[in-house]
Amino acid sequence: MWLAPKEIFRTGLFTSPHLIDVRERFRLDGYRVDISEEKFLEYFWWPFNRLKEKASDDIPMPTYIRFLALLAFKIFSGEKVDVAILEAGLGGKFDATNVQAPVVCGISSLGYDHMEILGYTLGAIAGEKARIFKVCNKTAFP
Repeated sequence: MWLAPKEIFRTGLFTSPHLIDVRERFRLDGYRVDISEEKFLEYFWWPFNRLKEKASDDIPMPTYIRFLALLAFKIFSGEKVDVAILEAGLGGKFDATNVQAPVVCGISSLGYDHMEILGYTLGAIAGEKARIFKVCNKTAFP
């Protein structure tokens, strides 16, 4: 699988879930992160240690999925990615990937998940998930 010719763009892809190894969630140029476990752990510990130093009762460590999203940004920055595709987890305004202004957004499907946060009707869930769209975005739907 490839996302764009390597000669033109360096690409990153962040998805979930992983089956065996957490590195399955991160892809560079269409392939599972092709960095050593040692290099991956460097990327992992850099933000983890800084967050741990600042964590308190008032500002706790991020949740697992939020940390993985942050780790994706760290890996993609370190690997000099030009274009990143980020799969939203929860979706909408509460999603961990919702910290930057994307160029294109898309919603592939809607389901009755995370209802205690997103709402109990398909309309409410769609309304929350639509909050990934920002002003001046292009939208893409399957």
